[in-house]
Amino acid sequence: MPLDPSTASSSPETTSWDLSELDKTTWIAVVRYTIALNTCGSNAFLLYLFFRYRNLGSSQCNQLIALNAFADFMIGLGIAARSTFHVILMSHGIDLFPKWLCAVIASPTTGFLAANQVTILALAADRFYAVLRPLKYSRMGPNITLTCTVLTLSLLVAFTFTFLSIYPVDCEAVTRQCAIGVVTGPHFLNIWTAYAETTAVFVFAIYSIILVIFFRSSSSVTLLHGFTSNPPTGAAYIHAKRQEKLQKRITVSVFIILSTYGVCCAFPTILLLIFNTLSSVDVARTSYITFVQGFLGAWNAGLNLYVYLLRHDEIRSYAKRSMSDLCGYQSSCKLHIGAKIRVGDKVNLRHTLTPSRNSQ
Repeated sequence: MPLDPSTASSSPETTSWDLSELDKTTWIAVVRYTIALNTCGSNAFLLYLFFRYRNLGSSQCNQLIALNAFADFMIGLGIAARSTFHVILMSHGIDLFPKWLCAVIASPTTGFLAANQVTILALAADRFYAVLRPLKYSRMGPNITLTCTVLTLSLLVAFTFTFLSIYPVDCEAVTRQCAIGVVTGPHFLNIWTAYAETTAVFVFAIYSIILVIFFRSSSSVTLLHGFTSNPPTGAAYIHAKRQEKLQKRITVSVFIILSTYGVCCAFPTILLLIFNTLSSVDVARTSYITFVQGFLGAWNAGLNLYVYLLRHDEIRSYAKRSMSDLCGYQSSCKLHIGAKIRVGDKVNLRHTLTPSRNSQ
């Protein structure tokens, strides 16, 4: 039975009355589905490229990119599930949600947002080593043990935060706004804030060092860890220069992704930390910040493909190849069907001519 709006402002569970009304609107549902479709579609295409063209996974960085795409794909599925759940309940006129059910629906997004930060941190560490030791990195192949370790750690973090987001929820309580920031309480938010800010500090500390090395090596005539005496010449130097240029382009593309991650995910968490430090935890304020952060985090998860298509030569090349393969397959199908039609026309023509010849 719906609560009276006059009681919504006096109860701690319903302080976000206006936001819950906004959450019911059709355009919010459309925005959620659009973000979910883009996030799932773009990251599914990235994963398809890695499964279709095994050579694309021949470097450590690309394998970490695949893990990051998997985490982002799961974030998109979580957004789609939450949108579908909300639309179904609204279509039945239900505007009071069990807190435990809201936590369960939001848990995949929460868990894989945490897992995404593990892959982001691993990518930052990989780029640090690539810029610090470009020649040695270019001769290295993918480390399967490291990739499996990052995958295992990501899944462990995802399951941990999924459990932490569900466990403290009051199974008997209800809420008007089905958002993780409202239903979990301050203890989970403190854990989430500490985790998110710790990973963000490490990521941006690593990339600050990378930028220093990056610009120093760009202004130098020799490679950072290569030849040191006479000006280098020959095929070895050309190969080393080509590898350095490739690693720098990949580093820039990953840096763009980390910058959008900082704006969309780390910055709202910093705001939440500042507000909760300066004053007591406010449910309404927390719900607004987590509401916006949910949209920004899912939107950011769908940007990776477009950045890689612009800056990552290998992914762009294999994406073009997949499109040409698809067009070639469709063309061959059309030619095959057309040939059958032409053969069928000739057969029909013979059948139509035969009676006329017999009649003659």
